[in-house]
Amino acid sequence: MKIVIISDLHLTDSFDATFAYYIANVLKTADQVIINGDFWDAYVCTFDDFVQSEWKTIFPLLLSKKCIYLYGNHDARKCMDSRVTLFSVEQKSIHSIVNGQQTIEIQHGHEIAPAADKHWLFRQVAFIRPLYRVFFQLKNYSTTFDRLVKRLYQDAKDAEEFESIKKYASTSSRRNKRYVFGHSHVYAHGDMGVYSCSLHSDAGFSYVVVDNGKISTACLLIQ
Repeated sequence: MKIVIISDLHLTDSFDATFAYYIANVLKTADQVIINGDFWDAYVCTFDDFVQSEWKTIFPLLLSKKCIYLYGNHDARKCMDSRVTLFSVEQKSIHSIVNGQQTIEIQHGHEIAPAADKHWLFRQVAFIRPLYRVFFQLKNYSTTFDRLVKRLYQDAKDAEEFESIKKYASTSSRRNKRYVFGHSHVYAHGDMGVYSCSLHSDAGFSYVVVDNGKISTACLLIQ
């Protein structure tokens, strides 16, 4: 059985046909799909706007792959409703795959490495959304702004979050355990048993494959 794990796509109500094509091609290779958080972004749009957008064209594919949905910090359970079943058959915070003596633990990572949106102000999503939407658009459509944000803040934040995640993995008392995270947007392929799947806006996205118990990471570049 081939399981594909994706994370941190941060989809909004703005549809990108090219990106959708690449995502679909990855999903089609799987027997099952696991979304590891931040599939859509509640800080940019409402859940209603997202599910009614053209992104709904990939929902049947996700359902056909018996998609399991793991909540992240940008798509928390409280921001969604029963329509999550349009693209997933099960929803939870942590999922484990057991293969013989090996266990693969999958979770988004924000509970281990809390992000800035843990602050009480960010919990007021309706208030934050207009400001974050402007920030999101600037970051996606201005290369100069994106590079500035990464240099001044994001790269250091991502590295700090990933170090917290690695520390969590290294202090686990259970042997033969592997971990799949998103959240930090850091590409990792087995360092200390930690694998990562995330969107990389300037290159594409990485995803994790579990194929008959064997785990690997792939990175898809978008032309």
